[in-house]
Amino acid sequence: MADISGATPASRAIQTCLDSLPTGGVLALPAGKYRVDSQIGLKKSVTLRTQGLENSTTRCAIDGNECVRLIADPQLLVYAGMLNTVDANGKSGSIDSKTNPPNRVDGITIDHIVLDGNRASRSGSAAYTKCKGAGDGGFDNRYGFNAELFGDNLTVKYSASINALCGTALGFLGNNATIRSNTISNNGVNEPNLWSDGLTASYAHNSVIADNWLVDNTDVGLIVGGGRNVKVTDNRVTQVGKKAFSAMMLHSFFHNTPEDRISAKGWGDFTGALITGNTVDCAYTDTNPGKQCFYGFNLGDHAWTAGTIPLWGGTIANNNIRGGVIAINLDGMGDATHPTTLSNNTAVTKLNVLTSCTEVPSGRAIASSAYNYNTADSKAVFSPMPAGVTNQETHACIGN
Repeated sequence: MADISGATPASRAIQTCLDSLPTGGVLALPAGKYRVDSQIGLKKSVTLRTQGLENSTTRCAIDGNECVRLIADPQLLVYAGMLNTVDANGKSGSIDSKTNPPNRVDGITIDHIVLDGNRASRSGSAAYTKCKGAGDGGFDNRYGFNAELFGDNLTVKYSASINALCGTALGFLGNNATIRSNTISNNGVNEPNLWSDGLTASYAHNSVIADNWLVDNTDVGLIVGGGRNVKVTDNRVTQVGKKAFSAMMLHSFFHNTPEDRISAKGWGDFTGALITGNTVDCAYTDTNPGKQCFYGFNLGDHAWTAGTIPLWGGTIANNNIRGGVIAINLDGMGDATHPTTLSNNTAVTKLNVLTSCTEVPSGRAIASSAYNYNTADSKAVFSPMPAGVTNQETHACIGN
């Protein structure tokens, strides 16, 4: 029986229950605090939820007690998250540009579960050292993840992922996912190598990412690395207490050749994608310029990784981006064959300064802008064309 008080470790009891389920089974745990001292591995199509909340459409509160709360033990040291899809031998894996991860599991549902990385209690731990890159083996931020889930038909709903040590609060890869009505908050800190994304979709073709609240994550709030026909709608990204590289971003994690675009994985291919109705607030008010984000919405990966081929396609419409040194930045997004369409987005910033970049070329100045469109390596169709669009190269401009 798993301890629901958090006083003693619960990982092995939860794992035993999960392993005993048939494919398609449900593990409904009573609400409470569960201390995670080893990785909880998902080996088959199962549902993990809080008991009694199967019909609830209320998201878990990040500081409430109505949901299961999986809390990382202060000394937890696991690769790629305390919750992970694993192979038959219980091993987690990693992604590369050509092969499928060995630990893909289709049909997983996470429903009304809080993942708490317990960052405040893990400073100085072995996982913290991995994040910092200070120990043997150097930097590896996968030891700071809260969760990484590989497989098609994934559902994560009404849940939360908070206090990740570094890397990401929730990473996933697969087709036909539904990531809806979750809260992803307070992940990472603004220190070298201790940054964390909120939601990291390595690729998410034919998926829906909707109505999520992403608050004070420290690398990118919501990043998608490829999504044919993906729908990213009505998400709210807020940076109030912490800075981020970008609140939202379209990217490619493997991006060097056209073959990466046209492969089954479709790295950086956003053909048919619709990104609409999303709200970004980088602590913007009438008296505050909103510099909690360097970019409000970064389209393309050249501001991060210069020299790669542009991302393909996508429609960016009716989003509200408030604040950032550059509110909407297009650099490495769209080409002549696969242009990106932008329509009726609101982009505002009150900054009126030159800001230096921290990466190569060091000290290069970037002017603040509501809309920046680097026409040298991006192709966009605007409807209508916004006023005051700048044309700056932001290559490798991480910001400060």
